Amino acid sequence: MPLVARELEAGTHRLVWNQGVTRTRWLLTRLALSGLIAMAASGLLSLAVSWWADPIDQAVATGGSDNGDNFVPRIDPATFPIRGIAPPGLRRIRGIAPPGLRRIRGIAPLAYAAFAFVLGVTLGVIIRRTLPAMAATLATYTTVQLVVPMWVREHLAPTTTVTAPFTPDRLANYALDSVSHVEFGKPEVGVTAEHTLDGTGLPAHGMPPGYADCESIKECVSSLTSAGYQQRITYQPANNFWTLQWAEAGVYLALAIGLGALCVWWTRKRLS
Repeated sequence: MPLVARELEAGTHRLVWNQGVTRTRWLLTRLALSGLIAMAASGLLSLAVSWWADPIDQAVATGGSDNGDNFVPRIDPATFPIRGIAPPGLRRIRGIAPPGLRRIRGIAPLAYAAFAFVLGVTLGVIIRRTLPAMAATLATYTTVQLVVPMWVREHLAPTTTVTAPFTPDRLANYALDSVSHVEFGKPEVGVTAEHTLDGTGLPAHGMPPGYADCESIKECVSSLTSAGYQQRITYQPANNFWTLQWAEAGVYLALAIGLGALCVWWTRKRLS
């Protein structure tokens, strides 16, 4: 964070400390004022985006939005699972970009801002060089924003799992060697994983005989149903949105508090 790193790099912090201002007061003043401004700005952005997206939420919830317009439910997770018959170790390859506007909605963005700000100040105090501290802050924050959606967020609220049969009128992505994105009548939920099950109810490692040679969707579906294949879908219910928001905000605020404690300790014990 340039606010602190620049002072440390230039040495002007010593002048402040020699005028009777304690190290802790010097640091907390900067943390409190600038941190509140950053959180307030994030809150206003989140409020504006939520207001703008409200009609989209209503359209998605009533089934009025389809894959062609790229609108997704607000609960939709920032993941891109590889669904279908991939080997167990590769069955879920998560993506890195949020498919919707969920990342800048709700209360979580306020916690993102608090974490990013305290992270920047802490690295500025430790590195004491403006540009290296800024680069380290960007790299660390980006890493955390990838790790949380990929491995943490899905465990912050209980998911629901259903099994859907294949039918000609059920929209799905019927590829040559897999099936994915099976519609199951809940457009407002956020799907976190899909797996194609074989006739024994276990994850399929191949498609049934005749599937690769089918000439129409009806024939492909007939091949799957005659072999007893089904699709297992795991999703976050729409009413989990605020549960996930509060839980994720708690994770980022805990990280911010931990970094803040480290920053105060480093300022009092290691800075000179």
